[in-house]
Amino acid sequence: NVGEAAAVIASLALARGSLPPPQPVQEELAAAGVPLVWFDDLPVDHPAFAAIQLTAMSRIYPLSNTDLHAAPDAPVTRAEAAQALFMLFAAKPGSPPPHADAAISVAVEHGWMATDHRNWFHPDLPFHWTDWREEKLPFTLPPVVIKRNGPVTRAELAQRLVKAR
Repeated sequence: NVGEAAAVIASLALARGSLPPPQPVQEELAAAGVPLVWFDDLPVDHPAFAAIQLTAMSRIYPLSNTDLHAAPDAPVTRAEAAQALFMLFAAKPGSPPPHADAAISVAVEHGWMATDHRNWFHPDLPFHWTDWREEKLPFTLPPVVIKRNGPVTRAELAQRLVKAR
């Protein structure tokens, strides 16, 4: 990986005449199938490999503190979706992801996500695209391409949000 990264940095530096910023280097490496974040269940031929790698580097993708699983086909929870919105719209560059409660508070306060009629958020329930109040987000996200009904998977979240980072 280090050799591949060095080659990409060198080629981009030659093309630009200066050292490139990290994002184009990461994009090129991920597109070439080079892991940027180590996951033990994300093969390089997975359709969302690059999107998952890039959103994980941006701390938008839900990462585990206990294992190395990307779990690309697992459903996203409402808490994870709130954390993704926080990292995309409210976090300072380079800051760590907040605790879920803090991200949920920000998402609800800004109207990005809502509680139910009892004012409960249900952080552990599966997330659906309709759970976001997209008209209240700071900028428009890429359109949803719905391939199936049901909860949003982690791979689908990454594929949509990678274009918004």
